[in-house]
Amino acid sequence: MIARHSINPELIVKQFTAEAILSIGEMNITTDYVKEIGEQLISIGVPVRNNAELNIASLNFMGESNSEAYILLGPSKRNWYFSTKRAVASRTKIIVNDQLHLIVDKDGQLQYQML
Repeated sequence: MIARHSINPELIVKQFTAEAILSIGEMNITTDYVKEIGEQLISIGVPVRNNAELNIASLNFMGESNSEAYILLGPSKRNWYFSTKRAVASRTKIIVNDQLHLIVDKDGQLQYQML
């Protein structure tokens, strides 16, 4: 979790719960299929930020440049920035603007549904 103090108000709670989350700025998809999933995302209107080239060996920020939220897309076994931990593929469900459902299975394969 990343706190963005410049846009989030200070919140004092005794215990952190899901209700304390104000918004999500980034969600990650880790997969061995970066090229295929990146191309799928681009084809359904989720571009690489600033219309950059898709980088299959590194982390990609997916979404409109003026957006406050991004989908991160990167390969498994990549070190997380500022960490020694390696990225692993895991089940993920992302709902974008109540219109786009992205579902990644435990093997890193993507299914999507437009509502």
